[in-house]
Amino acid sequence: MAIRLVRHIGIINTLGDDAAHSLDVGVISPNNALRVTEVGGNDVSVKITEAGTAATATNGFTLKANTSTLLTPDTKPTMGPGEVLLDGTDSDSSNAGDTITLESGNDTTGKTVLFHNRAESNFTLSAINETSGSDAVIRVEEVAHINTI
Repeated sequence: MAIRLVRHIGIINTLGDDAAHSLDVGVISPNNALRVTEVGGNDVSVKITEAGTAATATNGFTLKANTSTLLTPDTKPTMGPGEVLLDGTDSDSSNAGDTITLESGNDTTGKTVLFHNRAESNFTLSAINETSGSDAVIRVEEVAHINTI
């Protein structure tokens, strides 16, 4: 199995106070996962949700010290229908929200901007020490499974 790094999301290194801490993950592709790595030498519970639910010892995934795993959120990320809509920049903003019909033979050399109106989901990763008083550190990355053939 080959994994490609899509982006580095961040590090949570403030788990020493035994409270749940969160990291804004943002939008995740529906076909990607998060690689969560514990680098501080302590076990940690991790939860990825759209609602920002705090991780606890009973609702999160337990990540053992100095290990890495691939996780996906509780709900599948969505990217919406991907419709291309006009942004209302004509002289009277009358085209705002209208769909675009493309015709053959049109000049496409001008400076035109198209926006995708997509209902994207934003996610939050929450983490908490599995053992009171320990100080776990986790690194979070978005990754994609790729075919090497």
